[in-house]
Amino acid sequence: ANAMGPSWIDPRSGEIINASVTVYHNIVQLVQYWRFLQTAPADKDVRDVVLREDLLGDCIAYVLSHEVGHTLSLMHNMAGSSSIPVESLRDPKFTQEYGTTYSIMDYARNNYIAQPGDKEKGVRMTPPELGAYDYYAISWLYKPIFEAKTPEEEIPILDKWISEKSGDPKYRYGKQQFKRRFDPSSVEEDLGDDPVKAADYGIKNLKYILKNMNNWITDDPDGSYRKSLYNTLVSQYARYLQNVIYNVGGIYLTDVKDGTPGERVQPVDREVQRASLKWVLKQINDCDWLNNKEVTKHFGPDMAMSARVQNMAIMALFKAGQNVVLASHISNNSYSLEEYCNDLYDGVWESAIANRKVTQGDKIMQKNMLAMMKSLIKPSSNNLLGSLLGGISNEVGSPSWDEVELYGLYDAVTEKESIEEMSSLGMTEQEKINEVLNSFGFGYGYGWQRPVKTDIIDETLTNYCAIGVKLRTLLMGKAMNATDQSSKQHYQAMLFMLMQMMDGIKL
Repeated sequence: ANAMGPSWIDPRSGEIINASVTVYHNIVQLVQYWRFLQTAPADKDVRDVVLREDLLGDCIAYVLSHEVGHTLSLMHNMAGSSSIPVESLRDPKFTQEYGTTYSIMDYARNNYIAQPGDKEKGVRMTPPELGAYDYYAISWLYKPIFEAKTPEEEIPILDKWISEKSGDPKYRYGKQQFKRRFDPSSVEEDLGDDPVKAADYGIKNLKYILKNMNNWITDDPDGSYRKSLYNTLVSQYARYLQNVIYNVGGIYLTDVKDGTPGERVQPVDREVQRASLKWVLKQINDCDWLNNKEVTKHFGPDMAMSARVQNMAIMALFKAGQNVVLASHISNNSYSLEEYCNDLYDGVWESAIANRKVTQGDKIMQKNMLAMMKSLIKPSSNNLLGSLLGGISNEVGSPSWDEVELYGLYDAVTEKESIEEMSSLGMTEQEKINEVLNSFGFGYGYGWQRPVKTDIIDETLTNYCAIGVKLRTLLMGKAMNATDQSSKQHYQAMLFMLMQMMDGIKL
């Protein structure tokens, strides 16, 4: 389910001498899932098993335009929609002019911000045919400069064209992040300038779809189509959470020429980081809506998807701590590692602190926190959690396998079978991540972000040791005095794990 736009270039001159657009057959299914899951609440025309031919044609035209952009040498611009106010994506005038993004080289698909009734008001559901950035980039690359007699004489004119657009967010370019992921404004599959507000709108729409899926999809006797849609819906929700998680320890990175407006390196505002962490923690305990039994009863036995999302989200929040170390180090008004750890502790153990019954989400978060603490104290090179969090590399921003899957960080020629083959060979998650990302080189042949090691300044272990001492006191009380038997047994198990860990520390 993909397409690509490779080209062949003369290394002596840079001239593109041949190019193709390759479209795989299953692109039809991919664009239909995008269109349904991102716009069905606002657009009644897409609520069907087979997408109407004219709508399908629009979706394929968008994919082809993107790939033609590649043949003309345009790279992915993942910041294409990041400066658009989220509310503007519900504005008929704005969306009719700009669609969902300033660049079709972004992975900004359909308008998942639009709510029921917005289409009738004139809100556009789809990306633009070409974005403002695309027109500018093609002009810069190909417009003849007749007054220049040599290539060298073109340079000041080209520089002037860049300076004229400096500081205008429509023309900001955001490189796609492969081996290192720092910048929350340069992310695949997102829309708008506020990941939290965009996610709130997107989640409303996903709930609406799940509530109505059985009524909309009636020609599906074995449930297979709804199951595929449902799995894709869960991935869409998981991306909304991860988009917000990128704010925690996030660093905006922009290639800024000296003397022009803008900052090359700018950490996300500390209050935005804190609010984002708390928002995700709340979502972890508020995603039982995914377990819609009227829909999932058609799929056969399986674990509740809410548990998988909860596990992914809390692991991603723990992993964000390494980004917080770096972001706080370079910021003048930082969200410190100590604040991050305390906020995480308060959120993960809120059930015990507030003396309420533990939920499935609480149990998953709390068990994972203890496992993470153990991996920090006694890291194992054979343990994925240890390799991510236990100081094996201390390199900030390396993607997890969940991120590789959620954002499609595969080489265009990496098929599912090769990923399954890696699993059959007994490769660890980290080895699979390295294998996939190494196929990109350093981002399609241009440099991005060098690895950053933070072990010299990293106080993660210190902060989690302090949490361990605080947690022991909390659990000793709750293991004896919890108000219900289920919570009491859970806290007893957590206390046992903590004491076993602390007793095993050799000073």
